[in-house]
Amino acid sequence: MRATAAIIVAGGKGKRMKSSIPKQFIPICGKPILYHTIKNIAVPEFVEEIILVLPEEYMGSSILNSCIPEDLPVPIRFQKGGAERQDSVFNGLQALSEGVMTVLVHDGVRPFVRKMFLKACLDKLEDSDGVIPVIRMKDTLKKIKDGFIENTLNREEIAGAQTPQVFKKDALIRAYQYAFENGLYGTDDASLVEVAGGKVRVVEGDEINIKITTPFDVALAEWILEKGFFNEKS
Repeated sequence: MRATAAIIVAGGKGKRMKSSIPKQFIPICGKPILYHTIKNIAVPEFVEEIILVLPEEYMGSSILNSCIPEDLPVPIRFQKGGAERQDSVFNGLQALSEGVMTVLVHDGVRPFVRKMFLKACLDKLEDSDGVIPVIRMKDTLKKIKDGFIENTLNREEIAGAQTPQVFKKDALIRAYQYAFENGLYGTDDASLVEVAGGKVRVVEGDEINIKITTPFDVALAEWILEKGFFNEKS
């Protein structure tokens, strides 16, 4: 397997959460969201190192220490975040070990990553520049303009992107260089690889792999854990 590093992006401020602390530090079932994320990404048969990108003011803090699981099976290093998510990921790329060939980029507030999900993404990388998980749409989708429906979209051709997103390191670095040279900002890493001419494959996403951004999401995450719907070993 290619040497793989995970960049966990945990630089968000959590404005929609209306919390006094960034959303990645909010506890679910007694542990910060970020604790669960790190724990479930740290699968040594797939990930050899973790780069955690976070706000500079939290480096070395007690709240950060509470996010690092004991006996973490892979090494973890910390990197300062940037003004935007894209800047934070780029900072994380600068911190990778020299031998890394594959990069897995993951949101710090997606704590429910299954082991089999990591494998599915990595297994499909060989014939592409990147692989991302997507969730198919259940609802009918409408394009809205000025408060009115402009047209109905074909939901079979549309999906919601999740993380982790997995890339060949060289392809991702080229995409970031292209984006910065051309003043482009994307909402995820795949969009940058796409615009730079790369091939990005999709795999079926996981409904339990939720992104926690609102108080409702926190309640849902606690319910998932309390009911035992997430099995970290699967």
